[in-house]
Order: sequence, then C-alpha cells, then structure tokens
Amino acid sequence: MEPAQAELLNGREADPLRCRGDDPSFNLNAAACSALAWIVTMRSNDRDPHALDTCRRLLRAQTLHALAGRLAELTSHLRRHAGPSAPAPLPEWVVRQFLAPAAVLLRSISGFVITLLRFSDAASKAADSGPQKADPGAAVEASGAAGASSGPGASGGRGGVKDEGAGGSRGPAAGLEGPAEAGPAAQAGAQAGAEAKAAAQRAGAERCFVQELSRALRESCALEHCSATLLALLEAWGRTREAAALLKPGAEPQPEADTLFLVAEASAEFTNLQDALLQQTPAAVPAPGLPLGPCSSYAVLAHGLAVLACLDGGPTHGLREELAPALIAQAFPCLEWMRLEGCRVAAVPPDVTAVEIRPAARAIHNLLALLDHVVSAPNPASAKASPAGSTERAHVPGSRALLRPPDVARLAARVARLALTALASQTEAQEEEGSGGPDGRVRLAVLAGGRCRVLVRRDWVEEAAILALQTGPRIASAAGGGPSAPPLLDAAWWRLVAEAALHVRSAVMAETLGRKLLSQLPGLPLSNEPLPPSPPPALAAALEGGVLPCLERLFRRAASDSGGREKATIVAFLDHVRHASFTWLLGPLAYGDVRQAAALVRTIGKALGCVGSLGLEGLAVLVAGAAEFLQSGRGCLESLAARRSARSGAGGGSGGGGGALTAPERQLVGMLAAAVASWLPSFNSDDAGFEEEVCPQVLMANVRWLPVLVQPSEAGVRGGGGGGAWRRFALTAMSGGEAVSTALSCHGVPTYQRLQDGQQRRWVLEGCLALAAACPTPAPDWAEWLPHVRALAPKLRAAGHPKEAQAAEALAAQLVRWTRGAGARGAGRGGGGRALSPALASYLREWSPRLEAAAALLPPSPAAALQALGGCSNPACANLEGDSEAGLALRACAGCGGAASYCCRECQVAHWRAGHKEACGVRG
Repeated sequence: MEPAQAELLNGREADPLRCRGDDPSFNLNAAACSALAWIVTMRSNDRDPHALDTCRRLLRAQTLHALAGRLAELTSHLRRHAGPSAPAPLPEWVVRQFLAPAAVLLRSISGFVITLLRFSDAASKAADSGPQKADPGAAVEASGAAGASSGPGASGGRGGVKDEGAGGSRGPAAGLEGPAEAGPAAQAGAQAGAEAKAAAQRAGAERCFVQELSRALRESCALEHCSATLLALLEAWGRTREAAALLKPGAEPQPEADTLFLVAEASAEFTNLQDALLQQTPAAVPAPGLPLGPCSSYAVLAHGLAVLACLDGGPTHGLREELAPALIAQAFPCLEWMRLEGCRVAAVPPDVTAVEIRPAARAIHNLLALLDHVVSAPNPASAKASPAGSTERAHVPGSRALLRPPDVARLAARVARLALTALASQTEAQEEEGSGGPDGRVRLAVLAGGRCRVLVRRDWVEEAAILALQTGPRIASAAGGGPSAPPLLDAAWWRLVAEAALHVRSAVMAETLGRKLLSQLPGLPLSNEPLPPSPPPALAAALEGGVLPCLERLFRRAASDSGGREKATIVAFLDHVRHASFTWLLGPLAYGDVRQAAALVRTIGKALGCVGSLGLEGLAVLVAGAAEFLQSGRGCLESLAARRSARSGAGGGSGGGGGALTAPERQLVGMLAAAVASWLPSFNSDDAGFEEEVCPQVLMANVRWLPVLVQPSEAGVRGGGGGGAWRRFALTAMSGGEAVSTALSCHGVPTYQRLQDGQQRRWVLEGCLALAAACPTPAPDWAEWLPHVRALAPKLRAAGHPKEAQAAEALAAQLVRWTRGAGARGAGRGGGGRALSPALASYLREWSPRLEAAAALLPPSPAAALQALGGCSNPACANLEGDSEAGLALRACAGCGGAASYCCRECQVAHWRAGHKEACGVRG
C-alpha cells in the first residue's frame, strides 16, 4: 500500500488541525470514507469483478445512511455551539472540536459519493453495451449448433446416412474420428455460452447497482445532510477570529489560521458532487432520479447568487447575510483581506489590481445548471413517480418550489448581462494600457470601486452567455401558451440576444445564437382574417428588443466578410428556419418599424447580389430561403387581394370603405413589392452563379410572380398596380420568358425533381398561360414549348387537376396554330399579340380576375416600390458598409432637387448611365 493510502487508513489526513483527541470517531468516519473511495477507485480502474460486489455490499449495509446520520449529528452540535446565539468570535475549542471535523467529514463523504457515482456511471454504460457485445441467445445458438455438428446426426444420424466422399461409405475409422474433430467446436460453443451468461449476469448486477445507489441516496438524504452541513459551516466560519481578521481592512494574515482552507476544501469537494449531478443529461444519469432537494438547491443558489451579486452589484433576493463572508472569501482566496458591504467587495489591499475568478466561475456555472434543472423539471401538478431504473429526469420538488419561472428568467438574464458586458469591454480593455488581462482573458467585473479587476477566460464568458440565454427558450417551451398569451421571451431577452450577436467569436456561439436563439423569432400565423392593427405579444416583444436591426447587421456582415462568424450565425439561423419557407419574415415586415423593415429588405437584396458576384460559398441557404419567401409572398398577396375583394363586396361594392387594407397589410404589401423589385433581378443577373441545389427555388420564384406582373395596364386602374412598368420588369429584368421555358424543359432533370408535383406543375402552366396571353416581343419559341405543354396535360390530370389539364390541352392546340402561322395578329389579348382560341380565352377569363386583383395591390412600378425603401437611389447599389442601410450617408442629386440620393459617387454615375439622365431635371 502506498504511503498516501496508509495515511488515509490511519486517519492522519482526516484532521489537519490535529484534533483527533477531542472526538476520534469523526476522524475515523472521515478516514473510512477516504479509504473506501480509494478502494472503489482502484478496483473500478482495473475492472475488478469484485468491485461491483463491494459497492453493492456497502449500499446494502446502509453505509450512506450511517454516514449521513453521523454528519447530521455533527451539524446539530455545530449549530448549537456556533449558531447565531453563540459568542463572536467563536471560541477556539468550538472551531477545533466541531467546525474543523465537520469540514473534514463533509469533504470525505462528498468524495466517497462522487466515487460511487463515477463507478455507477461506468457500470451503467457497461450494462447498456454488454448485451450488444455478448448476446446470450447467439452464444447458446452457437453452442447448440456446435453440439449438433458433433452429435449422431452429424455422422450419419439415426438413419445411417452415408457420406459419399472420396472414401465411399464411412468406415469405422471415420466414425471414430468424427467426434474427436467436433470436440473443439463444442467446447468453443460451450465456452461462448458460459461467457455470454456471465456477461448477462454482470449486466444485470450493474443495473441493480445503479438502482440501489439511487435508492440509497434518496432514502439516506445524504445530499441534503451534506448541504445542511455546508451551510452551517459557511455561517459558522463568518463568526471565527479568522473571518474577523480577513474582513478587517489592513489586517495582517494569520499563518496559523486553517479553518478557511478546510471550509473551502469541503465546499470545493461538495461543489464537485453538485457538478456530477447537475451536469448530467437525462439519458446519461448514472443514478436516475437523483434530486437536488430544498437544502441542496438552496446551497447552489446561495453560492451562485452571492457571487453574482458581488460581481454585478445586483440584489441578493433575501440571501442570509451570515453566509456572505464565507462565500465571497471562497470566491477570491487570493485576497489577504477585504471589506464587505453586504456581498459587495468595497475595499481590497492597495497592491491588488486584478484577481481571477476560478472558484466563483464554478458557482455561477452550477447556478445556471440549477436553473436548467428547474426549467426541465415537470410541473408538480403533473409530476408522476418515476419507476426504479427509469432514465427520465425526476421531479425536483425543492428547486421548483424555491424558484418560479419568472425568478429563473431574471437570474438567467443577470448572468447573460454580466457576461455580455464583459465581452463588450474586451476591446476597450485591450486598448487601454495596463487594463487588459492576459491573452484570452476579459474583464468580467470590477471590485473596490473600480480599483481591482476580475479577470476570466473569454471562452467561459461565451459559454455562460450561451447557457444563460438558452434558459429563456426552455422556459417558454415548458410553459407553452398561444399566440395571444403574454410573451415569456420579453423585449429584455431579445435585447440580450441582439447584444450577443455583436460579440460572436467562436463557432459554438455562432451556431447556438443562430440555431437556438434567433430562431425563437415568432412567425405570423396566416389566416383568412385581416391582420390586426397590433402584432401578437411575442412578436411585439421581439420587435421591441431590436431583432430587425440585429438580423440586418448579421446579413450585412455575412455578405461583406465571408470568413466571419456572422456568416456562420446567419447560415445556422436560416438553416434552422428553412422549414418555414422564410415566412418568419412576414411578421417583422408587416409590424416592424417601417425604416428598419425597409433597410432589412434592401440589405437582403444586396446580400443576394453578392452571393454570386463574390462567390460566397455557404450562403446558398440565403438564396433558397429568399426564393421560397417570394413564392410564399405571392400566395400571401393573393390572400390579401381575396380578403379585400370580399370586404369590398360586404361593404357595398368598390366604393365602400370595407375593401381597405389594414395598416399592417398595406405595409406588408409594400415590402413584398420592394422585395420583388430588388431580389428577383439579383436572381437573374449575369453574375448570379448560384449553386445548383438552389436553382429550382430561384426558378419557381420567377415563375410564380410572372403571371401577376404581366397583367395588362387595365388591372391597375384602381390601385395603380400592374401595367407596363411591371410587365417590362418581368420580361427583361426577371427574364420571365427564359424562366418559363426552363421550367417546361427541366422535367426529368434530377436537380428539378421538386417541380414534378401537381402544385408546381399548376404554377408552371399558369406562367405559360400568362406569357402566351402577354405575347411578348420577341415571342418565345412556341415549337420548343409544344411537346412539353402536351406532356404537362396528362400529368396534371393524373394529379387531380382536370380543369388545368384541359387548359394545357387548349394551350397546346393554340401553340400548334401559332407554330403553323395561323391566327390574326393584332386581335389577341394584351395588344400586339396573337388571337387566342375560344377555349383558351374562356379559361383566361376565369383565371385572370384573381391575378388582376393581386396586381392591383402593387405600387405603380418597380421604381416606386424601391423608392419606398429609401436609401441609395441606385437600384444596383452594393454598398454594405456599416450595420444598417439606414445608417448610410446620402448625398442628394443637385439636378433633381433632392428626388434622388446616393451613397457614393460611383452609384450616382452608374444610375445616371442606367437612365437617370433622362429623368433628371438638369438643364444643359
């Protein structure tokens, strides 16, 4: 046996103050705990088969019950002799006889329980993997097969089957050699069966040990007794002479004072035990159902709250003042003395300008873990007893009773705010001479009126911010509630998320921010009812918290810096909300501040232009999402037009006021039109080298909007929409004819398989009909269209769309006549077109009013839609400087009297050459 273990068994390490003479039983208990922990550790490392039996014997002997009872007895003495009624400072005999032994015993019991938990974890994993590695059934089958091969049937069986081998019939020699040759196979099968049986028995014993440990911890209340002892130690230490010396400004350190060291060691070991319980996921809990009861939860909460109040100066929420000296002293063990005002450090030695926060960091980390357990614990009203051996997270009655969801949210927000403040101050701290910490460290807080900085690793700060911010979505998910319920993610939480987006440096933080935090942006539930004048509470909170400027900044940084973390953040966000087809944007565009919404639309359009021109790999999800949003926007526009028509009819015709859109609906229509005018040209530019996987979405965005935009000018009599400007835009900037031709010819191409369903084919047919009715010049190659349109009809009929199939057949017949040169020019629909057959014209008359109503909602022209966005008047502007489009400095065009403004000279020249020269009022 090694000397260290011999000392443990002899009890020498159990009493650093050499007080064994006062009550040796406490030291024997501590030494026994340390020795047992060492024995279990040594045996479990070597996979000793007797280690499991030893641990089970200890549990069946109620070792934990005995230790918990001894600890409770000592805690009772400690409270009697060192409680609030005891004289201060405490007599030395109280410190030596009760305080020091209690600290040593607490540390030893905590270490012993940690060892059992680790062994339980290993046993649980071995039990789960054991049956897969050694299947008893397979081994038995192998054994049976080996026995069968050596039995009578293998050598001819009872029927005397002959072996027609080289020797003809089997002779006596062959009959004698058969069993001898099959013997090793039978032995191997028997051995495999025995090993499988032993493995199954061991796996069963390991599962029993996991359940027995869980039951022993629960019945003995060992964790609760340890927590009560720790709280008593912390309170008692504050009344010692050592505490009085430490808390006295300018006091000299006392070299013989060891009680703080003992209390800190016991607290650290118990913190390790809390780590082992709090940091485990439900699927990996070695002792299922291990609860943190009221006392254990209070110990974690008290330690974390004291440190948090010390760092941010916030409230302690009723924390007992007697605990503050010991908790703060443990958080900063390097300080020779300090002056406390509550939990705030008011003074430190003058030569101390910076301290590290390693012990305090663990307290905050455990506090966040406790908050997560409180959120994850089931509601007491619906909690059910978990069966033995269940891996479900058990109800934690103490922690849930101690903290309500609003309390959890407030504490998590304080931790997040503290961490984000530290990240925000990093740049400033590094620029100022002497104020920045070593590499990788940031200033978390200041003590003593700003004279002493608290330094911590940046990765810890990022992790704390992430864990704290994720508590909000967990609370909201656990609480549920409808769209009109009060928001559990309030504006303050969204402000913290927006601030976190300013300090993304690591890949983990970028992924979490995009996938788990920003993705909480609530969508706008679409219904047949008009949009209400005010947004749902959850959406209102997000908008008030600054989600629109936050998203715009991320889009701008992602497009201008392909290697930045902002790109990873926005890609993670878009990838997570991909299933929503970008409809998450409908709510912010309808209810957000009009300048912020317009700036976001303009920024996304610029980002789309940069994806192809700058080769920004990884932003394909942005292109696909924007294209799917435009497709959804077309359906939204039609729904608004239909509701407007219905309200007009209910209000007594077109002259009634019932057809007016609500304010959010008008803003949404304006933003949709601006998105069409600024995004679709980016899709069809010569530099748009998009990845092949997003081409179907881009193609269908063009096809979906073409029928609305090419409606004749008569459609815009009331609303000013449609007309020649939008038609020219659709046929030139959008390349509508090429889009429809490509959509027709892409059937059978693997990349475009998503265009093969019935709904997509209906949209393609709608685009074909719209283009045929518009009769553009030059006209498409009707002969090239003909076979694809003919093939479209039976597919539509098979998909359950007979009317559309008839329209496709009528269009095919019309294409045949046009291909052969039939049809009078000038008599067709749309002016300057070709005459349409009666069947096709009949279908168009039924189909066109719906599109005309949608087109009537649009602004008069694409230029008017873009003008509503504000910003640079150059439609091709690609300036992504700054955090927002609204922040760009603009210079007015002198010739227009301010009608046009530009962000730079290059944009002004480009717009002049693109056509502003004719519109400008400059006199030559």
